[in-house]
Amino acid sequence: MTNSKELDVDIKEIKISGNLTFSYKEPIEIEKDLECMICLLPLEEPIVEPNCRQMFCIECLTNWSIENSHKGCPFCQRPFNIKTVSLPPKFVTNTLDNLLVYCNTDGCEFNSNSDKNKLIRRCDYRNHFERQCIVVCIDCNQPFTREQLKLHSNECLSKSVKCSSSYLMCPWIGSIKELKQHESFCHYVALSPILNRYNDRITQLEIDNEKTTSFLLEKIKNLESILLTTTTTTTTKMNNYQPTPSAPPSLYYSDTTTTSTIISQLTKKKLSSIEIFKNNSFKYVNGKVEAGIKSVSLGEDFSDSWPIEKGNFPSSVDTLILLDGFKEEVNLIPKSTKIIHMGDIKKPLFSGISVNEIHFHDNCKFKFSKNAIPDSIKIIHFYNVTEPISSESIGKNVKCIHFHDGFQKSLGYGILPSTIQELHLYNIKRQALAIPDSVKTLFLHNEFNHESIELPDQLEFLYLDNIVHPIKSFPSSLKTIHIINYKFEDNFPFPPKTKIIYGCK
Repeated sequence: MTNSKELDVDIKEIKISGNLTFSYKEPIEIEKDLECMICLLPLEEPIVEPNCRQMFCIECLTNWSIENSHKGCPFCQRPFNIKTVSLPPKFVTNTLDNLLVYCNTDGCEFNSNSDKNKLIRRCDYRNHFERQCIVVCIDCNQPFTREQLKLHSNECLSKSVKCSSSYLMCPWIGSIKELKQHESFCHYVALSPILNRYNDRITQLEIDNEKTTSFLLEKIKNLESILLTTTTTTTTKMNNYQPTPSAPPSLYYSDTTTTSTIISQLTKKKLSSIEIFKNNSFKYVNGKVEAGIKSVSLGEDFSDSWPIEKGNFPSSVDTLILLDGFKEEVNLIPKSTKIIHMGDIKKPLFSGISVNEIHFHDNCKFKFSKNAIPDSIKIIHFYNVTEPISSESIGKNVKCIHFHDGFQKSLGYGILPSTIQELHLYNIKRQALAIPDSVKTLFLHNEFNHESIELPDQLEFLYLDNIVHPIKSFPSSLKTIHIINYKFEDNFPFPPKTKIIYGCK
């Protein structure tokens, strides 16, 4: 009897058919056992499930194991590991290889619409498709095989390209052979060294401004702490103080109105998270935004037509900040938008947008229902939102999540999706916290206040910045720990082989 371990096969070692689509001669003369019960077509790159020995296409079963892992095998419903599948007997692949198919290329003699009505064996189709079938270059209209076309496409002189200064709004588009002549007369190219220096300077000013804002906010926080301490002391002394009868009445008071007013005024100066982003953006009401602007904020005073007329927003705008009171529908934002900030807007719903990053700010009332967050989003920031989140609401392509100061919703077992790889935790207000094993990079930022955090077993990078409680157990998988301020190292030492980096952010 064959040992089952000898049949185990790494999924990476099985060659997938490379997204070739087969058009079979109808009716398909094949036994039912040689059809995949997932796609209901003849098996492609067949593999054998280890429990019931049912055969599936490798791509079908791999996708099933990712999307429906809790359901087990599609046939027997028993749990299985995709890495322990095996290959079928040789006669199975031989039978499948001999199936007759048509070529999907229009004009080919093996195409189903050809008068010649020729067919080709499935095992020979890839060679025919890449090395024999003729296609035409869309730029120069010359015939090539697909293999030749891959090389030619990088060298075709008729290929359309943009000016090297298109990022400076040069509108020219032409062929490669015309590019050199155009750029020798292009004013944008001539001015690019000067404009690039200005852009670099603006970028540096934005960075400096952000650092200054962070510094001032930290100072305000320290002053608040001092004033609150002073208020407590003053109140205690005043409650125990008895004025002398001869003193003027105006010198005595029994409350802390003056001190409270000072604290209130100082607190107003502390900006909310969305205000920081707003202050570094162009506030838009109506009209035309100048070229080069990257960040635009829209509030309840927005009075332009919606969606915004083409030409009013340059393609350089990649960040939209929707402030409290904004009344329009989010799904009509400009297509150039890559980052969205959402405050307490009137219509917190969107669909059909293709942004890469989204910030849900304080009091945002977005409903985190199933599949509510688009698949295009890779990075999410949660602040003090009003609605609870779930793993089903977060898009399957999200790789990085930030939970900022004040976040109060549950982060218990099953809340965070198993697809995220990077997690940032600030001073959140929840002690129930379950970090998925998929997280490889973890940032614990200033004032993180969780008493007994459990680090995932596969964690590789850990960032520690002035957290309140010690980490009592580190996984052996840790490769690097970056420390800004950590005072518990003597009581709970780091793993011996872990690289330790000390330094600024």
